[in-house]
Amino acid sequence: MAAPTGAQPIDRKIGLLGGMVLMTGTVVGISVFVLPGELIGAAGPSIALALALTVVPMVFSILALLQLGGAMPVAGGQYVYPSRLVKPLWGYISLFMIIGAIWSTLLFTAVGFAEFMRFFVDLPAPALAFGVLLGFLILNLLGVRLVTGVQIAMVCGIFLGSLAFIIPGSGQIDVGNYSPFLPEGLGPMLLAMISLYIPFQGYSMIVELGEELKNPVRNIPRVLALGMTVSVLLSVGLVGVFVGLDSWTNLAAYGGGGIAQAAGEAMPTAIGGAVAAAAILGALTTVNALVISYSRTLMRAGRDDVISSSIARIHPVSQVPHRAVIVLVVPPMVGALFTPDVVLLTTFLGMIILYGNIMTAFGLWNLPKRYPEHYRTSIYRLPMPLLRITAIVSATIAALLWLVVLAGAPGVFAAVCAVLVAGAIGYVLRRRAMLGRGIDLDERLRHLHSYETHDPSAGSAAEALNRAAAASRS
Repeated sequence: MAAPTGAQPIDRKIGLLGGMVLMTGTVVGISVFVLPGELIGAAGPSIALALALTVVPMVFSILALLQLGGAMPVAGGQYVYPSRLVKPLWGYISLFMIIGAIWSTLLFTAVGFAEFMRFFVDLPAPALAFGVLLGFLILNLLGVRLVTGVQIAMVCGIFLGSLAFIIPGSGQIDVGNYSPFLPEGLGPMLLAMISLYIPFQGYSMIVELGEELKNPVRNIPRVLALGMTVSVLLSVGLVGVFVGLDSWTNLAAYGGGGIAQAAGEAMPTAIGGAVAAAAILGALTTVNALVISYSRTLMRAGRDDVISSSIARIHPVSQVPHRAVIVLVVPPMVGALFTPDVVLLTTFLGMIILYGNIMTAFGLWNLPKRYPEHYRTSIYRLPMPLLRITAIVSATIAALLWLVVLAGAPGVFAAVCAVLVAGAIGYVLRRRAMLGRGIDLDERLRHLHSYETHDPSAGSAAEALNRAAAASRS
């Protein structure tokens, strides 16, 4: 099916290094610095294990993303995969949930930035949160190349600040601080695991940038593999050292700024400042990468007329979907006047990410049947038995963790279910409106755009994207 009028691929490309730092900067972002201090009061030292356990669902999720991203390198993958590989309804609901989740994540990140920034300047937290979102709104409107360059510099700062804490701190760990390991039982640890899964949404952002990556079919697997290795080592190192520096009850008193506070108490003050600076950079990289990646999700939905097609327009100079950027950033800027409950918010966001894992698993299962040529020509192709196992295990783990939330935080579970219902109602209303214009939204969402489909003469969908970009330049 041809792309609707006005749809065009973005004529700007991000290389392997740029893609890796965009993703890594999202994973090792503000969440890794804020959440341990917020969660240790309930889960105790077990937060270290909770973070390590997130690797299990993450591995299966990444295998699915490797296959889907390698076979179908499109912008807005987390919306496209369920709409094309599951059902149009679920694609629309996915978009609905993604928008709410990113608004909430941007707000949480801005609040975390304000908390750590106050280590250095005495300004009201709402003003700091508003300011960081405004700054990155402007930066993202200027173009993805500039944004990627800024991201590389900030990720280097995160590494240096984190290592300044991990290396000397590892020599000061007292094993006795890990006891009692489960002071409040298993339930709080499992809920902490769901909250700590938040940073790992950064892995999925790379499939949102599909068409903007150079050689996307080759680079998506490379970015995921390199980014996963670096991010897991750094995140586990930060949390493991933090838990070992003092008793969990003392660390809980520090709250969200706990890692920096603990570093300043146990080590030279300069190290605490370095950790706070790394956390600030983590907030900046998180905002930066989320705006880059998920504005492309809105852009891709606009191409389908699922939302207003004007959202899909690309600025002729900056090559940025500028209207999508504005829609994504302005609501959290307004919300910066309020301070959410961090633990409840991150549990809510974790459930949405797990919903995305379920949709990805169903999409992976259907890929070989629905788009056999994309599966056959993908440079990274899971053998069919492994593909089936990956889909089943990924969906099962996500569903079980949803049940954990139902048992431990039923209010949050109800809130996510309410978003699901609202998304379904929104789809029914949008479909009726489009039928009045002579467009069958169900039919449209069953097909890729013409430059995203497999072309035997090109060899892959990625090469079709590159040809389309070249055509748009001419």
